[in-house]
Amino acid sequence: MRLSEEKIKQAILHPRLDIRQRAVRYFSDCHSEDEGVVSLVIQAVEKYGRDEAYSLVGASADLRHTAVTISWVIKELQAPASKGYENFAFNLIRVLCNADPALLLPRKSEILETCGLSDELKDRFGQRLQLTSWDQADCWQRLEQICEKGKDLRYANEFGWEYATDILQALARFGGEVEQRVLSVISQTIENFEHNPMKWMEPLMVKLAGLLRLEAAVPAILGKLREDGDVLSGHCVEALSRVGTDAVVAAVAEDFAHAEWNFRVCAADVFGNIHSDLSVETAVGLLAHETDAQIQQGLAHAALSHCASEAIEPVRQLLLRSRRLDAELRYLRDTLVETCTIMDERFPEIDEWQAAAEKEREEHRQHMENLKDDPLAALAWAFGKFKDELKSAEQEEDEAVLPAEGLAAVDEILADSRINADPLRVGRNDSCPCGSGKKYKKCCMRKQQN
Repeated sequence: MRLSEEKIKQAILHPRLDIRQRAVRYFSDCHSEDEGVVSLVIQAVEKYGRDEAYSLVGASADLRHTAVTISWVIKELQAPASKGYENFAFNLIRVLCNADPALLLPRKSEILETCGLSDELKDRFGQRLQLTSWDQADCWQRLEQICEKGKDLRYANEFGWEYATDILQALARFGGEVEQRVLSVISQTIENFEHNPMKWMEPLMVKLAGLLRLEAAVPAILGKLREDGDVLSGHCVEALSRVGTDAVVAAVAEDFAHAEWNFRVCAADVFGNIHSDLSVETAVGLLAHETDAQIQQGLAHAALSHCASEAIEPVRQLLLRSRRLDAELRYLRDTLVETCTIMDERFPEIDEWQAAAEKEREEHRQHMENLKDDPLAALAWAFGKFKDELKSAEQEEDEAVLPAEGLAAVDEILADSRINADPLRVGRNDSCPCGSGKKYKKCCMRKQQN
């Protein structure tokens, strides 16, 4: 049985930060339209302070705001004390840059003059508000120009996603009037992306299908998800999650057994983001027969994401069967503890596992704090942790361990003084380069977005 969303909302005010974060993620991951969530985030910030509040505000940036919550954001940015909380202020500005322009237009001058936006952000904010006056033709023309200009770009982080996304949101206002064009683009099979603006237009149209919650696009999006590419896969997961119906869950589950590895990893995310009884049943059922360790963990996270009692024992048994808890399994353990705390459920190991989690988080925090002024050293420390994980796995004859050349590669990276971790070129399902043990999509990718 799934915990009611009203009970999960109450956890946004829980004394523990990790529980507050977990509760807000429940709503942000499923792209909830519930206006009451942000109000509770604000209550949590007011109650527990702003020191660690940036994560809650960041997770709420894409949730539905109201005139009242936007007023609070503006007031916070105007307060001199906010300047002492750099990440908190940054995410407040992100809220303003992502919110419904209809809420911002009446306060445009006040925001530009008093909220401390940089010149770059002022330009983006102004452009976003200008989009409210554009018609469909203007939006499509500019989107095509952006994709044409970027047709020879090699990396996703070189493309202007923010401005393109603003245009997509403007197009989404036209609803059914743009659906046919979206379907036409994403139904195409593209053989060659070399010098081709479709390398960007394709994922943008998948994203727009999600913004429109266009269920008719689901078969085409599933086809795109079968293609192995981080950028496109991420947009497919988001779009399917936004459509968010049991029909999506059923369609993804139907393809799951015979699909390639990348599809199945992404499918687990979809099962976790669409909150329904069918999603719980599907994730728990597939977990019982899955043998791939990474997909097991994805399905376990998906099952837990719903705060459903049926998920607790299968995930607990998965952890107990593991010969050792590597970084990713420790993250799964922490998620199980957080879920049971929200649900007021217990299992025999919960106190021991909670204490271990708190100790590890504090050690990680201290390391990162000590190395915050030396990014190279921080990255070297993270790779060192990764190497230690590999050695431990090898000693225990873990089936998933990398061969000897894998360890040699880590040594080479550690010895390379030119280490340059560009997180936007890390795969969404890779381990995060910060050393937390979480997958990139669940850690620094989310922090960048938050």
